[in-house]
Amino acid sequence: LRNGASGNVIGTNGDGNGDNSEGNLISGNAHNGVVISGQGTDNNQIAGNYIGINGNGSAALPNVLVGVNIFGGAANNRIGTDNDGVSDAAEANVISGNLRSGISINTSSDNVITGNYIGTNQGGGLMLGNGDHGINIVASDPGGQANNNWIGGLTLDTGNLIAFNQKSGVQLSGNAIQNPIVYNSIHSNVGPGINLLGPNSGGELYGITHNDIGDGDSGSNDLLNFPELTNALVVNNTVSIAGEIVDGLPNTAFTVQFFANDMCDLGNHGEGQTYIGETVVNTDGSGYVGFLSNFNQSVSAGSYITATATNNSNTSEFSECFEVESGQQLQGELPPDFSVTPNRNINCRYACTTLSAIADTLLEGIVYVPLGYDPQTGYFMFAGPSFGETCYAAPVAGGTPLMALEVDGLTIEPDEIASIGIDLFSCPAFSTP
Repeated sequence: LRNGASGNVIGTNGDGNGDNSEGNLISGNAHNGVVISGQGTDNNQIAGNYIGINGNGSAALPNVLVGVNIFGGAANNRIGTDNDGVSDAAEANVISGNLRSGISINTSSDNVITGNYIGTNQGGGLMLGNGDHGINIVASDPGGQANNNWIGGLTLDTGNLIAFNQKSGVQLSGNAIQNPIVYNSIHSNVGPGINLLGPNSGGELYGITHNDIGDGDSGSNDLLNFPELTNALVVNNTVSIAGEIVDGLPNTAFTVQFFANDMCDLGNHGEGQTYIGETVVNTDGSGYVGFLSNFNQSVSAGSYITATATNNSNTSEFSECFEVESGQQLQGELPPDFSVTPNRNINCRYACTTLSAIADTLLEGIVYVPLGYDPQTGYFMFAGPSFGETCYAAPVAGGTPLMALEVDGLTIEPDEIASIGIDLFSCPAFSTP
């Protein structure tokens, strides 16, 4: 598609009629599989095709260059699903096995890559990686831009599965900024899951661009600093993740997305295998903010958590990995229907980071059911009533008795607590490592 070709469909039109049989096999070509190039070559859609693999999706049948190559100012083209609820699964492309990158966007903006399988099959289990990157976005022309190309979308349903590629899962370089990389599953690539290159970058160790003070450096996606994780704990099927943005842009909102991974990459920076959830945080005047987020997700102890930050449509690289630890479970540690009722308001300050100033309050007379309990310390873990977060406060030394405990509907007063082996602190909470 060249020189102003617009409004074309290669593959299924996603209208709900015969969409599963409308895709093309675009493989074994001596050059690129699909080319979309030139100013005015806009609003085309590539959907439901096999690009670089054989007809049953079981083995590579590579195109010698790139699977889908967009360049020269082509804009507003869609590769993958439109997420309208009609035949979305049939609109997914499988773009794997190509000798260069699966998808390349060069000096083109406002394109969307959604819901595709890049480097694997539709089941996600076969290693059919592309020879270079899964997705490569670059502005190589002098003065050119490659901005606002969306990789993923606005919901989890719009994400791509990007795995087993021979270099990075997603690489950005040159003047490629404001390219969101959100809601994807990115794992098992030889290089970094997301690799952002600076103007003169040859790639640092394992391709990681380390955070800088004040986040004033320039490069692809403005080389946005990644979050720094400090704790990950799973208790009673709830995973709690603590961390901070230390050297971020001041007085700025960031969306932090969290991912679970079976393993950590070389260099201790991970990828983003399974999306867990997200939170929105705001830095202070120094560019700092701490966060503590809880998600009702099945995450195993021994797996690894990573995170990205997104601001102004720029998404960072993945953070360093943090291994998930297991907290004590209520079952077997406390009697059934155990609860805690404060005798007066208690401020619990989060101990997720040494600099955290976030606090929450357990309110007088309110019955709270702890999410976890550590018999070694007597600390409890609560869902904070004000912030909706988990209260991880350390006990206050020399505190006076403040709690009445409820077990099976009976009140246990402070002087009776020792009889069931629970130490009383002025701010009971579940300890952090």
